[in-house]
Amino acid sequence: MSEDNSDKNSSDENNPVNRIGAEAVEPAKSTTQTGSAYQSESVTQTETNASSGRLVEAKTVDMEAGWQWIVRGFDLFKLEPGLWIGMIVVLGIIMILVSFIPFASPILMPIFSGGLMFVCRQLDQANSPEFGDMFYGFQKQTIPLAILGLINLGASFVIGFIALTLTGVGAGLGAMGGGDGGILAGGILGFLLGVLVMMLLYIPVAMALWFAPALILFHEEIKPVDAMLMSFKACLKNILPFFIYGIVVIVLGTLASIPLGLGWLVLAPVVICSTYRAYQEIFLER
Repeated sequence: MSEDNSDKNSSDENNPVNRIGAEAVEPAKSTTQTGSAYQSESVTQTETNASSGRLVEAKTVDMEAGWQWIVRGFDLFKLEPGLWIGMIVVLGIIMILVSFIPFASPILMPIFSGGLMFVCRQLDQANSPEFGDMFYGFQKQTIPLAILGLINLGASFVIGFIALTLTGVGAGLGAMGGGDGGILAGGILGFLLGVLVMMLLYIPVAMALWFAPALILFHEEIKPVDAMLMSFKACLKNILPFFIYGIVVIVLGTLASIPLGLGWLVLAPVVICSTYRAYQEIFLER
Protein backbone atom coordinates (compact mmCIF):
# COMPACT_ATOMS: atom_id res chain seq x y z
CA MET A 1 0.00 0.00 0.00
CA SER A 2 2.79 2.44 0.84
CA GLU A 3 4.45 1.72 -2.54
CA ASP A 4 1.18 2.55 -4.35
CA ASN A 5 0.84 5.82 -2.48
CA SER A 6 4.45 6.66 -3.28
CA ASP A 7 3.88 6.03 -7.01
CA LYS A 8 0.73 8.15 -6.95
CA ASN A 9 2.51 11.03 -5.24
CA SER A 10 5.35 10.82 -7.75
CA SER A 11 2.86 10.92 -10.65
CA ASP A 12 1.12 13.97 -9.17
CA GLU A 13 4.42 15.77 -8.81
CA ASN A 14 5.20 15.20 -12.50
CA ASN A 15 1.90 16.74 -13.60
CA PRO A 16 2.60 20.39 -14.54
CA VAL A 17 -0.78 21.55 -13.20
CA ASN A 18 -0.28 19.85 -9.84
CA ARG A 19 3.38 20.84 -9.62
CA ILE A 20 2.71 24.57 -9.85
CA GLY A 21 0.04 24.31 -7.18
CA ALA A 22 -2.55 26.31 -9.15
CA GLU A 23 -4.93 28.23 -6.94
CA ALA A 24 -8.48 29.41 -7.53
CA VAL A 25 -8.66 33.00 -8.69
CA GLU A 26 -11.39 35.46 -7.92
CA PRO A 27 -13.10 37.26 -10.81
CA ALA A 28 -12.01 40.81 -11.50
CA LYS A 29 -13.76 43.48 -9.46
CA SER A 30 -15.44 46.34 -11.22
CA THR A 31 -13.97 49.80 -10.84
CA THR A 32 -14.74 53.33 -11.87
CA GLN A 33 -11.22 54.65 -11.52
CA THR A 34 -9.64 56.38 -14.49
CA GLY A 35 -6.20 57.49 -15.62
CA SER A 36 -2.96 56.11 -14.28
CA ALA A 37 -4.52 54.85 -11.06
CA TYR A 38 -7.01 52.77 -13.05
CA GLN A 39 -4.30 51.36 -15.31
CA SER A 40 -2.05 50.52 -12.36
CA GLU A 41 -4.85 48.70 -10.56
CA SER A 42 -5.99 46.83 -13.66
CA VAL A 43 -2.49 45.58 -14.42
CA THR A 44 -1.91 44.52 -10.82
CA GLN A 45 -5.30 42.86 -10.73
CA THR A 46 -4.60 40.98 -13.95
CA GLU A 47 -1.26 39.74 -12.66
CA THR A 48 -2.80 38.62 -9.36
CA ASN A 49 -6.06 37.22 -10.76
CA ALA A 50 -4.18 35.48 -13.51
CA SER A 51 -6.92 33.26 -14.80
CA SER A 52 -10.39 34.44 -13.79
CA GLY A 53 -10.77 30.83 -12.75
CA ARG A 54 -8.79 27.89 -11.44
CA LEU A 55 -6.18 26.29 -13.69
CA VAL A 56 -6.98 22.63 -14.21
CA GLU A 57 -5.69 19.81 -16.37
CA ALA A 58 -6.86 20.21 -19.97
CA LYS A 59 -10.54 19.31 -20.38
CA THR A 60 -12.16 17.64 -23.36
CA VAL A 61 -14.89 19.82 -24.87
CA ASP A 62 -17.66 19.15 -27.36
CA MET A 63 -16.93 19.13 -31.08
CA GLU A 64 -19.04 22.23 -31.76
CA ALA A 65 -16.79 24.21 -29.43
CA GLY A 66 -14.45 24.70 -32.39
CA TRP A 67 -17.06 26.91 -34.06
CA GLN A 68 -18.02 28.59 -30.80
CA TRP A 69 -14.42 29.72 -30.24
CA ILE A 70 -14.64 31.67 -33.49
CA VAL A 71 -18.01 33.20 -32.57
CA ARG A 72 -16.92 34.17 -29.07
CA GLY A 73 -13.61 35.44 -30.42
CA PHE A 74 -15.48 37.72 -32.83
CA ASP A 75 -17.57 39.01 -29.91
CA LEU A 76 -14.34 39.92 -28.11
CA PHE A 77 -12.99 41.59 -31.25
CA LYS A 78 -16.14 43.71 -31.59
CA LEU A 79 -15.45 45.37 -28.24
CA GLU A 80 -12.43 47.25 -29.69
CA PRO A 81 -12.28 46.68 -33.47
CA GLY A 82 -10.26 49.82 -34.19
CA LEU A 83 -7.66 48.92 -31.57
CA TRP A 84 -7.33 45.38 -32.91
CA ILE A 85 -6.94 46.44 -36.52
CA GLY A 86 -4.35 49.04 -35.54
CA MET A 87 -2.35 46.49 -33.55
CA ILE A 88 -2.41 43.98 -36.42
CA VAL A 89 -1.18 46.61 -38.88
CA VAL A 90 1.66 47.67 -36.58
CA LEU A 91 2.57 44.05 -35.81
CA GLY A 92 2.69 43.28 -39.53
CA ILE A 93 5.03 46.22 -40.14
CA ILE A 94 7.26 45.17 -37.23
CA MET A 95 7.45 41.60 -38.53
CA ILE A 96 8.42 42.85 -42.00
CA LEU A 97 11.19 45.01 -40.55
CA VAL A 98 12.60 42.34 -38.22
CA SER A 99 12.53 39.78 -41.05
CA PHE A 100 15.79 41.38 -42.21
CA ILE A 101 17.36 40.29 -38.90
CA PRO A 102 18.19 36.55 -39.06
CA PHE A 103 16.07 34.38 -36.78
CA ALA A 104 14.43 37.37 -35.05
CA SER A 105 10.85 36.82 -36.18
CA PRO A 106 10.26 33.35 -34.67
CA ILE A 107 11.82 34.45 -31.38
CA LEU A 108 9.78 37.65 -31.11
CA MET A 109 6.44 36.18 -32.18
CA PRO A 110 5.63 34.36 -28.89
CA ILE A 111 6.45 37.58 -27.00
CA PHE A 112 3.96 39.52 -29.10
CA SER A 113 1.48 36.65 -28.73
CA GLY A 114 1.71 37.04 -24.97
CA GLY A 115 0.93 40.74 -25.29
CA LEU A 116 -2.09 40.04 -27.48
CA MET A 117 -3.33 37.47 -24.95
CA PHE A 118 -3.04 40.20 -22.34
CA VAL A 119 -5.22 42.49 -24.47
CA CYS A 120 -7.80 39.71 -24.67
CA ARG A 121 -7.70 39.36 -20.89
CA GLN A 122 -8.20 43.09 -20.40
CA LEU A 123 -11.26 43.08 -22.64
CA ASP A 124 -12.62 39.95 -20.98
CA GLN A 125 -12.35 41.58 -17.57
CA ALA A 126 -14.14 44.72 -18.81
CA ASN A 127 -10.97 46.80 -18.55
CA SER A 128 -9.88 49.31 -21.17
CA PRO A 129 -6.80 48.02 -23.01
CA GLU A 130 -4.33 50.47 -24.49
CA PHE A 131 -2.37 50.20 -27.73
CA GLY A 132 0.85 49.67 -25.80
CA ASP A 133 -0.57 46.54 -24.17
CA MET A 134 0.42 44.58 -27.27
CA PHE A 135 4.01 44.95 -25.99
CA TYR A 136 3.14 43.57 -22.54
CA GLY A 137 5.16 40.43 -23.26
CA PHE A 138 8.29 42.59 -23.24
CA GLN A 139 7.46 43.66 -19.66
CA LYS A 140 6.37 40.34 -18.19
CA GLN A 141 7.63 36.79 -18.79
CA THR A 142 9.85 37.95 -21.66
CA ILE A 143 12.54 35.29 -21.27
CA PRO A 144 10.14 32.28 -21.00
CA LEU A 145 8.21 33.56 -24.03
CA ALA A 146 11.45 34.02 -25.97
CA ILE A 147 12.44 30.46 -25.07
CA LEU A 148 9.29 29.31 -26.83
CA GLY A 149 10.53 31.12 -29.92
CA LEU A 150 13.95 29.50 -29.67
CA ILE A 151 12.39 26.04 -29.38
CA ASN A 152 10.20 26.80 -32.39
CA LEU A 153 13.25 27.98 -34.32
CA GLY A 154 15.20 24.83 -33.49
CA ALA A 155 12.30 22.57 -34.44
CA SER A 156 11.87 24.46 -37.72
CA PHE A 157 15.55 23.93 -38.55
CA VAL A 158 15.30 20.19 -37.95
CA ILE A 159 12.08 19.86 -39.95
CA GLY A 160 13.51 21.97 -42.78
CA PHE A 161 16.64 19.83 -42.91
CA ILE A 162 14.54 16.68 -43.21
CA ALA A 163 12.48 18.24 -46.01
CA LEU A 164 15.59 19.31 -47.94
CA THR A 165 17.10 15.86 -47.51
CA LEU A 166 14.01 14.25 -48.99
CA THR A 167 14.11 16.68 -51.92
CA GLY A 168 17.75 15.78 -52.57
CA VAL A 169 17.05 12.07 -52.32
CA GLY A 170 14.21 12.44 -54.83
CA ALA A 171 16.47 14.27 -57.28
CA GLY A 172 19.16 11.61 -56.81
CA LEU A 173 16.74 8.77 -57.52
CA GLY A 174 15.54 10.64 -60.60
CA ALA A 175 19.12 10.99 -61.84
CA MET A 176 19.58 7.26 -61.49
CA GLY A 177 16.63 6.85 -63.82
CA GLY A 178 18.64 8.60 -66.53
CA GLY A 179 18.15 11.77 -68.52
CA ASP A 180 17.18 15.30 -67.65
CA GLY A 181 13.55 14.26 -67.48
CA GLY A 182 14.32 11.78 -64.72
CA ILE A 183 16.19 14.39 -62.69
CA LEU A 184 13.35 16.88 -63.10
CA ALA A 185 10.67 14.34 -62.21
CA GLY A 186 12.67 13.13 -59.21
CA GLY A 187 13.27 16.67 -58.02
CA ILE A 188 9.57 17.57 -58.25
CA LEU A 189 8.56 14.36 -56.49
CA GLY A 190 11.16 14.91 -53.78
CA PHE A 191 10.06 18.52 -53.32
CA LEU A 192 6.38 17.58 -52.96
CA LEU A 193 7.27 14.79 -50.55
CA GLY A 194 9.48 17.17 -48.56
CA VAL A 195 6.69 19.76 -48.28
CA LEU A 196 4.20 17.10 -47.18
CA VAL A 197 6.56 15.71 -44.55
CA MET A 198 7.42 19.24 -43.35
CA MET A 199 3.72 20.05 -42.85
CA LEU A 200 3.06 16.79 -41.03
CA LEU A 201 6.08 17.19 -38.76
CA TYR A 202 5.24 20.79 -37.89
CA ILE A 203 1.67 20.00 -36.77
CA PRO A 204 2.84 18.67 -33.35
CA VAL A 205 5.04 21.77 -32.94
CA ALA A 206 2.08 24.05 -33.68
CA MET A 207 -0.04 22.10 -31.19
CA ALA A 208 2.63 22.55 -28.52
CA LEU A 209 2.87 26.29 -29.17
CA TRP A 210 -0.85 27.07 -29.52
CA PHE A 211 -1.70 27.71 -25.86
CA ALA A 212 1.85 28.03 -24.52
CA PRO A 213 2.07 31.88 -24.54
CA ALA A 214 -1.18 32.22 -22.57
CA LEU A 215 -0.14 29.53 -20.07
CA ILE A 216 3.24 31.17 -19.51
CA LEU A 217 1.91 34.73 -19.24
CA PHE A 218 -1.04 34.05 -16.96
CA HIS A 219 0.54 31.28 -14.85
CA GLU A 220 4.10 32.37 -14.19
CA GLU A 221 5.05 29.18 -12.36
CA ILE A 222 4.71 27.14 -15.56
CA LYS A 223 7.99 26.62 -17.39
CA PRO A 224 8.17 26.84 -21.22
CA VAL A 225 8.58 23.09 -21.77
CA ASP A 226 5.72 22.32 -19.37
CA ALA A 227 3.52 24.88 -21.14
CA MET A 228 4.26 23.25 -24.49
CA LEU A 229 3.44 19.79 -23.13
CA MET A 230 0.20 21.04 -21.64
CA SER A 231 -0.72 22.76 -24.91
CA PHE A 232 0.06 19.66 -26.97
CA LYS A 233 -2.01 17.40 -24.71
CA ALA A 234 -4.90 19.89 -24.78
CA CYS A 235 -4.93 19.95 -28.59
CA LEU A 236 -4.66 16.16 -28.75
CA LYS A 237 -7.56 15.68 -26.33
CA ASN A 238 -9.66 18.09 -28.39
CA ILE A 239 -8.70 16.95 -31.86
CA LEU A 240 -12.31 17.02 -33.15
CA PRO A 241 -13.06 20.60 -32.02
CA PHE A 242 -9.74 21.69 -33.52
CA PHE A 243 -10.62 19.90 -36.76
CA ILE A 244 -13.83 21.94 -37.00
CA TYR A 245 -11.93 25.05 -35.96
CA GLY A 246 -9.29 24.46 -38.63
CA ILE A 247 -11.86 24.00 -41.40
CA VAL A 248 -13.66 27.21 -40.40
CA VAL A 249 -10.42 29.20 -40.29
CA ILE A 250 -9.36 27.85 -43.70
CA VAL A 251 -12.69 28.83 -45.25
CA LEU A 252 -12.67 32.26 -43.61
CA GLY A 253 -9.01 32.71 -44.53
CA THR A 254 -9.80 32.03 -48.19
CA LEU A 255 -12.59 34.59 -48.13
CA ALA A 256 -10.41 37.09 -46.23
CA SER A 257 -7.70 36.80 -48.88
CA ILE A 258 -9.97 37.68 -51.81
CA PRO A 259 -10.18 41.47 -51.28
CA LEU A 260 -6.40 42.00 -51.48
CA GLY A 261 -6.01 40.23 -48.16
CA LEU A 262 -7.77 43.06 -46.33
CA GLY A 263 -10.11 40.62 -44.63
CA TRP A 264 -7.18 39.45 -42.52
CA LEU A 265 -7.32 42.76 -40.67
CA VAL A 266 -10.45 41.32 -39.07
CA LEU A 267 -9.77 37.58 -39.24
CA ALA A 268 -6.31 37.74 -37.61
CA PRO A 269 -7.64 39.43 -34.43
CA VAL A 270 -10.60 37.03 -34.37
CA VAL A 271 -8.22 34.04 -34.49
CA ILE A 272 -6.20 35.57 -31.64
CA CYS A 273 -9.33 36.17 -29.57
CA SER A 274 -10.63 32.67 -30.36
CA THR A 275 -7.36 31.20 -29.07
CA TYR A 276 -7.91 33.04 -25.79
CA ARG A 277 -11.50 31.73 -25.60
CA ALA A 278 -10.31 28.19 -26.26
CA TYR A 279 -7.67 28.56 -23.51
CA GLN A 280 -10.40 29.65 -21.10
CA GLU A 281 -12.73 26.79 -21.92
CA ILE A 282 -10.10 24.05 -21.89
CA PHE A 283 -7.80 25.08 -19.03
CA LEU A 284 -9.94 27.07 -16.59
CA GLU A 285 -12.57 25.92 -14.16
CA ARG A 286 -14.82 28.90 -13.58
